[in-house]
Amino acid sequence: MLLASVLLLSYMIFISSSGVRLYRQLGAAQKEQAQQLAHLKERVATLTFQKEALLSDPMYLEYGVRTQWEMVKPGETVLWYQDL
Repeated sequence: MLLASVLLLSYMIFISSSGVRLYRQLGAAQKEQAQQLAHLKERVATLTFQKEALLSDPMYLEYGVRTQWEMVKPGETVLWYQDL
C-alpha cells in the first residue's frame, strides 16, 4: 500500500505534465531568487562602502551634502544660472 502511494505520488510529480511544469516553474523561481540575492549582496556591499566613507572621510561627506542636498557653508555666495 505504501509502495503504491509512493509510486503514484512520484508519477504525479515527475512524469505527468503538471509535474514537469511545476519543476520548470520551481527552477525559474530559484534562478530569479539567485539573481535577486546577488543584486542585494552587491547593494549591501555598496552601502557598506558608502557608510565607511561617510564615517571616515570628511571630504566625501561634504561632497554628498553639497551635491544631494545642495547645501552651502555659512558665508558662501550661491550663484544660480539658467541654460538658454
